Amino acid sequence: MSVLFTIGYQGSDLDAVVRVLTTNAVQEVVDVRLTPISRKLGFSKSALAATLAARGIAYQHQRDLGCPREIRVRYQETGSFQGYARSYRHRVLAHAVRSVEALARRAVHHRLCLLCFEENPLLCHRSLVADEARKASQRRVRIDHLGVPSSGRTCR
Repeated sequence: MSVLFTIGYQGSDLDAVVRVLTTNAVQEVVDVRLTPISRKLGFSKSALAATLAARGIAYQHQRDLGCPREIRVRYQETGSFQGYARSYRHRVLAHAVRSVEALARRAVHHRLCLLCFEENPLLCHRSLVADEARKASQRRVRIDHLGVPSSGRTCR
């Protein structure tokens, strides 16, 4: 069975994230942030893609799987992950079926890792994307949420 990894970089630095990716032989990072910019050094799209490429890891920004700002804001206001997940599934996943199916096909044959900011995968939309990709693969992939040692910093 193939593995679809996920990773969040909150509280970590780029070197630690890259170490975890290489240790797990990840071949491609799929960035599921709506806007791939970050105040954390090295995590904006171009810098991240260059760093990963230098380590032989492909990078793809999958904007259509990003979480719209209004859903994130409502989640921050209510603290309800169930409401967040319901809104994300309805607003994004229902319209991104082809993207999820393509992701699932690639995950069967390549070691992919979904990347987002949130450290806890159970509080991040990347776990919802991973679940849908697992279903779309007809359960030929299992999900492994990778943890990264904290650097003590939490800038986005």
